[in-house]
Amino acid sequence: MVPSSIFFVADRFSLIFGVNRKLFFSLLLIPLALLDIRFSVSGMIVRVSDLYLLGIFAVFWLFERSFWSYAVYKLSAFLPFFLYVSAVLLLGDSFNGFKQVIQWGLVLMWPVCLSYCLRPSDENFLKVFRFFLLVCATIVVFMHWRQGYFVGYKHLGDMKYAFGLFFVVSAIGVKCFHGMKSWSYLAVATILLIASLERKGIVVGSLAVVLFWCLTRSVAVRRAFPLVASLCMIGCIFSAVFVYEIAVENVAIYTYGLDESEAAWHSNLHRMNLLGNGVEIFYAHPWFGVGADQLKYKMVNFYFNTGLALYTHNWYLDFLVEYGLLGVLLFFGVPLLLLRKIKLIDSFDCVCAVLATYCFVVPVFMANGTTSMLIWLTSLGLFLCLALKSRLA
Repeated sequence: MVPSSIFFVADRFSLIFGVNRKLFFSLLLIPLALLDIRFSVSGMIVRVSDLYLLGIFAVFWLFERSFWSYAVYKLSAFLPFFLYVSAVLLLGDSFNGFKQVIQWGLVLMWPVCLSYCLRPSDENFLKVFRFFLLVCATIVVFMHWRQGYFVGYKHLGDMKYAFGLFFVVSAIGVKCFHGMKSWSYLAVATILLIASLERKGIVVGSLAVVLFWCLTRSVAVRRAFPLVASLCMIGCIFSAVFVYEIAVENVAIYTYGLDESEAAWHSNLHRMNLLGNGVEIFYAHPWFGVGADQLKYKMVNFYFNTGLALYTHNWYLDFLVEYGLLGVLLFFGVPLLLLRKIKLIDSFDCVCAVLATYCFVVPVFMANGTTSMLIWLTSLGLFLCLALKSRLA
């Protein structure tokens, strides 16, 4: 009775937004991941978004016959990366990374499910996505208000990234769907983003809107997008190394002359120090990395106060340190090859391209974790959809 009621409600909303049931259920994952709802089972922390993603994949696998070959074919592209990570795990002296290997296996289901559902190439998915993000952003604001934070919604971890994504989706929606409703969404998204004081969301979100405007106005920009996006992704991967080398003297001061009592109270100082330490660890283990989930143990060597030993707040640097250059080649080679096959033809292509760009740039400012992985993999799912559409065109 309960499942049938859920499907009935989903079908009603699907008709309102003009999308199919599969896409409706799939797009709920990102807001769930941003809310980061967890519970404990026998001492083990379980995320609701992980269970939800596993459920989506299982339903598609059981009831969508065409999904079988599609999923196997797409996931096989990451088989070399899995073999590499497993080999490093087995040959190493620690099994602490076993959980992260399982986590990779789980989250890689997301781009497969997303690209499978987006194949009809319908812009209406933005209506569903912005509605879910509105609900998510409202919950985040309410939770901050309960704690006495009426401005600056940055105190609940990765939840703050809902505002930037909501703003980008709403801004794109104004172009795709004319009417007062779209402008109302954008007004609310802009107010919440500014009130959140989330600088990364404001800067990257604004750049994404400018990119969308350029793509919709210029054929030359659309043709140049695959090359520019490839260079941008490579720049994101090595962004921390570039910063370290360009400002090496200042970073060295943060790295070797840190006042830990001051760093505990000044996040910018602490983050610059984490970045410098992360690059130093990468230079010591450039080819194969330190292993999955090993960065935080290496960071302890840099501090007397072990509470400061965190990830670097740059997802790409965390990946680079843990998996090395070989891991980067095996993993990021997939989206870089996909970008070569993409051709932006209509407005749907431009929408996916902008959202994908936002989703692979924002992790430059995010620490390692399931939420940052899912946001980056959203860009991979969008690129998969565009590559398939370009091949069939």
